[in-house]
Amino acid sequence: MGWHGDRLRYCCLKAAVRQVTLDTWMELLVSSAALSKKEMRNNLSERLIDFLYGLQPVQYQDAMDKIQTTWIQAINDHDIVVRAVFALIKNVRLVGFWRNLLDALTTWLKRRFDSPQLPSLRTIHQHFAKDWEPYVELSRVECFTNTPTAVPVPLHVALFEFGDFVLQACINATQSSPLLWRIIRRTSPYFFSEDSEVVMSSEALDGDPEFWIRGHLVVKYQPADQGGAVVTEETQIKYQHCRDQYCHWKALVSPSSTATDSSCCPRTEGWVHYEDPEHNYYRRTVCTVSGKLFLWGDPICSLYHQLLQTTLFYCAPGNKDSDVGDILTVSEMQQLPVETLVLVLCSDHLRIPEGERTLLRCLNKMIFGLNVYHLGPDAQLPRSHSGAVEDVTRLYRSVRWCFIPLDNIIQTLRWTPRTLKLYEIVVESMRNSNGCHKRQRPFGWRKHRDAYMTNETNLSEFEIEAGDLHLAPAEVTERTRPSPALWSL
Repeated sequence: MGWHGDRLRYCCLKAAVRQVTLDTWMELLVSSAALSKKEMRNNLSERLIDFLYGLQPVQYQDAMDKIQTTWIQAINDHDIVVRAVFALIKNVRLVGFWRNLLDALTTWLKRRFDSPQLPSLRTIHQHFAKDWEPYVELSRVECFTNTPTAVPVPLHVALFEFGDFVLQACINATQSSPLLWRIIRRTSPYFFSEDSEVVMSSEALDGDPEFWIRGHLVVKYQPADQGGAVVTEETQIKYQHCRDQYCHWKALVSPSSTATDSSCCPRTEGWVHYEDPEHNYYRRTVCTVSGKLFLWGDPICSLYHQLLQTTLFYCAPGNKDSDVGDILTVSEMQQLPVETLVLVLCSDHLRIPEGERTLLRCLNKMIFGLNVYHLGPDAQLPRSHSGAVEDVTRLYRSVRWCFIPLDNIIQTLRWTPRTLKLYEIVVESMRNSNGCHKRQRPFGWRKHRDAYMTNETNLSEFEIEAGDLHLAPAEVTERTRPSPALWSL
């Protein structure tokens, strides 16, 4: 048969794809992916994926019933799997379907890595990109200039470096787009230029990992029309390493800004403004950037992560009570490698029914046992825990403690031995701006019923309550105890 047989199959499949239905979609995708020529595979798979983008919400349930996601494991073409899974996530918006898709992608990854147990998400990432970690937090990147206020010039700042690449910002407050960002090689001749490096073909990037970036940044800057006030703006970072996006500038903040309640003066933010013309010395803070970035070495990592963060807490049927839901969720969490679970729990897009208190409850049941909330007050304190100390502390660090009621925090603090240093973890989280950011609203919740509408606990009341109950470390208690001189007053 050879090439002629492949050509004949292609012609038959092309005719069938024109008449594709939900019943035949997956079978046609698997058959198209089995063709030997890449051009043929891509042509047919693109048409099949275009079909998904025409689905309407009323067809979602029908798609869930008819598209057999388990067949994905039979596809060897990595790019087709990525494009198909991405399109299915985007166009069949049912949690139950996403659960099926997660199971199928897990099976595909096990087959790809030839392992009965799926490696951790970090290990999968490092298979594609060994030079950087998949997750990073930017605590506070200060961007400053050495030029006088009267002579503004564009400022190029490296926000984060990973491997051979840099997440770069260009700051020019007088322009219509005051802040821009792009991904560029650190060795690029265009590194300090506002021009984009032209990539003539995709082959020029063949030696690079096909990395994806998903992130959330908080930018504080001074718009030209705000009279020197500092404005805070949040932005989502999305990047796919390809010739259409590499080195191309994107807006980091909106082109025009209006004064908001979050506006404040530079001095309040601790910004520096020092000008000494006599000695030609200038240092001015022009913006600060903080936030979180997921830098996945391959899109398959990003898709697997996305499916986990949207389904982990929705593995139980909706009509089950919270205890049954917790048991099923804890079981799912225990099946994941700790490194995978930590990466999922760090995400702003993790959806949790009832918010952060549900996460803490499930973590406590996973660490101290499913019956921990049913033990009497006479049970031994602190409780013994499962898992290595390092793993347990990493899990607790992923909790956003300011959204948890104080009573729940104190209860957990009573259970944990000092080796876990939970007190320090809670304090660090409440001081960290990244630890106080709201996650996405749980599925089915209206905007006015936000699980993250208000902070439940602030740092001061936690420190006071923990100190009064003798749950704070001895050195903290000693620091906060009044001196003998004050007692005598």
